[in-house]
Amino acid sequence: MRERGSFGGSFAEAAGAFRVVSFPYALRFLFATRPAVMGEVLGIVYQLIAGHLVKKAGYTRRTASTGAVTLIQRFGSALNVNFHMLFLDGVYAGEGEPLRFKRVKAPDKAELETLVHRVSERVGRHLERQGLLVRDAEESYLALD
Repeated sequence: MRERGSFGGSFAEAAGAFRVVSFPYALRFLFATRPAVMGEVLGIVYQLIAGHLVKKAGYTRRTASTGAVTLIQRFGSALNVNFHMLFLDGVYAGEGEPLRFKRVKAPDKAELETLVHRVSERVGRHLERQGLLVRDAEESYLALD
């Protein structure tokens, strides 16, 4: 086990940002019947948000990383699925040790909208490739409006 100091300080110095990711009811039903698919979607959401943080900090995935804790909430029933995600509000980066924590600013409205659309597109493509979602020419992948 590493000493806390080898990470450039205590974990208490790395504050977090809380986000809730909710899904349309059709996907909630899918997640309730196929938990493995829910896990795949959670992985997609994590990768997109983590990649956004690393890029915003001015690094690449090879030179920096971030972290998150997720609680999958099923409020009221198994069908009401939400991801409650607590992300570090920055990244750990550096050559060798000690790694340094670099904070990033909270996302503004435009960044959040871009992330939501990217998540929607990526999740939609993933589910479509698996034959679990059919593209509707009249609607977007996941209704956002």
